[in-house]
Amino acid sequence: MYDISLKDKPHSFLTTCGVVHNCHVTELAFWDDPEDKMMALEASVPSTGKMVIESTPNGQGNKFHRMWMTENNGYTKKEYGWWWGYDQEQIDEIRQRMNDPRRFAQEYGCEFLASGRNVFDQNAVKRQRDSVLKVGDTVKIEGAEDYIVSEKDELVMYKPPEMGALYVCGVDVSEGVVGGDYSVATIWNRATGEECARFIGHKPPDVFGKKLDTWGRVYNNALMVVEINNHGLTTLTALRQCVYPSLYFRPARFESLGVQNSDKFGWKTTKMTRELLIDDLAQAVRENDITIHSKELLDEMTIMVYDENANMVTPHGFHDDCIFSAGIAMQGFKSLYSKPLTQINYEKYLPINFSY
Repeated sequence: MYDISLKDKPHSFLTTCGVVHNCHVTELAFWDDPEDKMMALEASVPSTGKMVIESTPNGQGNKFHRMWMTENNGYTKKEYGWWWGYDQEQIDEIRQRMNDPRRFAQEYGCEFLASGRNVFDQNAVKRQRDSVLKVGDTVKIEGAEDYIVSEKDELVMYKPPEMGALYVCGVDVSEGVVGGDYSVATIWNRATGEECARFIGHKPPDVFGKKLDTWGRVYNNALMVVEINNHGLTTLTALRQCVYPSLYFRPARFESLGVQNSDKFGWKTTKMTRELLIDDLAQAVRENDITIHSKELLDEMTIMVYDENANMVTPHGFHDDCIFSAGIAMQGFKSLYSKPLTQINYEKYLPINFSY
C-alpha cells in the first residue's frame, strides 16, 4: 500500500507512483488544490483497487463537500458522528465545554456549515429529511393498500394520484444539455402540501413539454406552472400544442391589493419575483406547511445562503433548479383554491320539467 500525504508531496510525485491498489485519503476537505490531486489519484487506482476517503467537514463548496453531496458517483458513503463513540451524557459535556454550536456541529455532528447565513431554516430542513423517500420505499396510505414508490415514464411518483384531488406542477426549464442546469418538474397536492412526484434530468425544452403534458394529466390535469424565462417559452408552447387543459396565468401586478391574473401564460422570474418565490418557499418549510420527499430539494436548501450583499445565492458548482421548481409551484398554490366551492348550486332551484 502506498502511503501518500498529498498535502506535502509535489504534484509531479503522483506520476511516479504507478498503480495504487489501496489508497487512504485523509482530511480531503482541508487540502490545497484538491481537484488536481484527486484527479491524479483516482486515475492511479484501478477498478480492482480501493480508495477510502475520510474527512471532517470544512464548510461548503469544496471538493469533499461536492463529492459527498453527489449521488451515484461510485463511492459508498458512511457517516460517523459523535453517536459512534459517545453516549448522550458524554456528548452533552463536550458540547458545554466547547460552547460553540457551529464548531460542535461541524466537528462532532458531521455538518457542512455554510460560509454565509442560510436562506432556509436548517432545523426545519432536518425535520423534513424524515420524510425523504426513494424508489422502492413503502408508503402507508389510509384506507388503501400500501404504495411502493416507483418511477414511471421517468417520473418518480412518491404518492399515486387521488380521485378528485387538486395538484400543482412547478416547472423549471433548462436548455436540456448534459452537464448544464437540470430541468425539474415537481408535483404537489394542493390541499395537503405534500410532494407527490418529481422529475430531474436533461431534456430538450420541446420534449420536456410533451412529457409534462403526459405527467400532468396523470395527476388530474395538474395546474402547470412553467417558468417562461429563456427556454421555458418553448416548453410552454409544446404544452399548448398538446392542448394541455390547465395552464397558469401569472398575476398582472404584485404591488396591488386584490391582484388579478393577467392574460399571460407562465411564471416569469425577475429580481423582485425571485426573492418573493424563495421567501414564500422558505416560509412554507419553516412553518411545516409542506412535506418534502425528494432528497435533492433538501440538499439544495442546505447550501443556499445570503451573500455579503444580502442576495440569495448558491455556491459555484451546485444547482438550485429543485428550489425554483418547488417555489414556482408554491406560486401556483395562490391561484388554486383547495377547498370545495360554496357558491349557490342553481340546479336546486331550477324546475324539474318544462312545458312549452
